Amino acid sequence: MLFVIAFTIICLYFIYDYVCFVKKYPPGPFPFPVVGNCLSLDPEAPHESIAAFGRKYGPIFTVWLPKPHIVISDYELMKQALVKDGDNFAGRFRGNVFSLFANGNHGISLADGAIWKEQRKFAMHTLKSFGMGRNVIEAKIHVSINKLIEWIDDDLSKSTEKVLTTDLSWSLQQAVGNVINSVVIGYHFEKDDPRFFRLKTILEEFFDTVRRPGLIMLENGHFWLRHIPFTGRMGLDSLMVKVKRVQDFMKGEIEAHQKDFDENEEPTDFIAAYMMEMARRRKTGEDMSYFSDWQMQCTLLDIWGAGMLPTVTMMRWALLFMLHYPDVQERVQYELDTIVGKDRQVEMADKPFLPYTTATVTEIQRFANIIPINQPRKVFEDTVINGYRIPGNTPVLAQIHTVLQDPKLFPQPERFNPDRFLDETKQKFINNEAVIPYGIGKRMCLGESLARTEIFLFFAALLQRFSFAAPKGQPISLQKPKFGINLMPENYEVEIRSR
Repeated sequence: MLFVIAFTIICLYFIYDYVCFVKKYPPGPFPFPVVGNCLSLDPEAPHESIAAFGRKYGPIFTVWLPKPHIVISDYELMKQALVKDGDNFAGRFRGNVFSLFANGNHGISLADGAIWKEQRKFAMHTLKSFGMGRNVIEAKIHVSINKLIEWIDDDLSKSTEKVLTTDLSWSLQQAVGNVINSVVIGYHFEKDDPRFFRLKTILEEFFDTVRRPGLIMLENGHFWLRHIPFTGRMGLDSLMVKVKRVQDFMKGEIEAHQKDFDENEEPTDFIAAYMMEMARRRKTGEDMSYFSDWQMQCTLLDIWGAGMLPTVTMMRWALLFMLHYPDVQERVQYELDTIVGKDRQVEMADKPFLPYTTATVTEIQRFANIIPINQPRKVFEDTVINGYRIPGNTPVLAQIHTVLQDPKLFPQPERFNPDRFLDETKQKFINNEAVIPYGIGKRMCLGESLARTEIFLFFAALLQRFSFAAPKGQPISLQKPKFGINLMPENYEVEIRSR
């Protein structure tokens, strides 16, 4: 009898202590011990489950994955936290799995503190010196666009009906990948280059694996789960094999540069510039703790991924939307024909005179909404937002996905409607600062300016030269996207005709 009473008292104490611990954080769905709210998430669309929690609990709430994550789903509160209190929210939460990726605090996207500031500053300065944000990078983009158009024209010329039915995913990946590849590694992949095919396959396998439901608990809480088959052999082990393949690819590129490196020659790509900085620091005796071969490898992977994946994903959605909304495609083409014509390339200088094209590209970025769950930040010190106390070192999810679907900011957000970004005359583009597909604050995407330029130029160039339609007998559906680091459309074919 005494044992039963003692056991009951102990259980009640632990329950009370657990409830008190949960109440330290903003309200949200009550978490179960060990698993938190993981079992309440839709494994195919956990971001939609998080959005549903926000509608119930408000713009700031806690979701347990299984560790507590503070979710901010309101744009104004997001600005208050990430911009006005940006330094405090500039940390990066690295869980168990992502810490393995970078072997600790390395790279840019997974780093924080002094090493993150140093690497981001160096990367932005170096990329700018190679033309990022200037006409130099636009010229590189045009080279890739011209190659893509040449590939499509070549395949069209082989068709007796002058219609090409194909899946453009591969060509888009290669064309977009060549832009960042020329900056980072220093060369273009030729059409059907086996090296690019190998890299594409490795990346696709990695991104298909990285967001498996079992890995959420492994990443954010209980590392002992790696010994369980689902999260071990089927999850973490498989993922780490793919991570190593990606790392080995970039390591091979670095080693190839090292063979021909001459510190007296002007660097022509990011790898050479990084090696030059390391050589300079060694010669002058400066601190080398933030610069190493491993740090270079992690930084290169961050820049390469940021410069390719979002743009390719967005372009795949863009063409799918044009199949689904042919009236929008026709209006864009009419504007391009009227303002630019068909005899010269569309340039960024044309953008102010192409309001409907600009509005369509903006709506594509909002409607595609490709980031399902933001990479968690970390608040360094205790802070208060909207009346809620957030303890220091707590992971914070700034849910861009919810902002881009907010009916207060975008009436009827479920409609694809470029006109929402035009004035009453339909002749002037009206920017909406809440279109933040690349984030806001100090940790916004490093490749934002490149991605925005690429999407505008690739989209305009393709619609200037070609018309796109759904193949006969293949219904066009904006089907449920595939969950991953980015939300990807299912593979689809398109009919292409020259204009």
